[in-house]
Amino acid sequence: MPRVNPEILVWARETAGLSAGEAARKLGYRDSDRASAAQKLAEFEEGVKEPSRSLLSKMAQQYRRPLLAFYLSQPPAKGDRGADFRTRAAARSATDAATLDALIRDVQARQSMVRAVLEAEDAAAALEFVGSLRMTEGASGVAGHAAGCERGAIS
Repeated sequence: MPRVNPEILVWARETAGLSAGEAARKLGYRDSDRASAAQKLAEFEEGVKEPSRSLLSKMAQQYRRPLLAFYLSQPPAKGDRGADFRTRAAARSATDAATLDALIRDVQARQSMVRAVLEAEDAAAALEFVGSLRMTEGASGVAGHAAGCERGAIS
């Protein structure tokens, strides 16, 4: 099974707008005598321990990332969503920015699915007669083809 890049774990948590402590608590870790919840999560983010499949699933849900994102070789480049002039930059929190990024990714994924369905419907609705004849067949060839279609002999 491919290994998870620890750098991806940090990137996913940070782009979700979560501190290490917040993320650890959302993932179900609690402070103990041995280590704090954040330290337990840090073991995975530093590559000391390999996360299990169930932990990766929890991370995917809490960080709002697809499970396959954790198997990338390096964190993806940050997309530019443009400038928002409705509020001052200092008024936006990291959590708000992460939520907005997750919403944008969700909308883009849904747009992609709708586009694929519409393209499939267009392909299925293609007219069979379009492009079925050539200019070299002449008027008599076209007329003969049309007469055959009316009789049902030719489609």
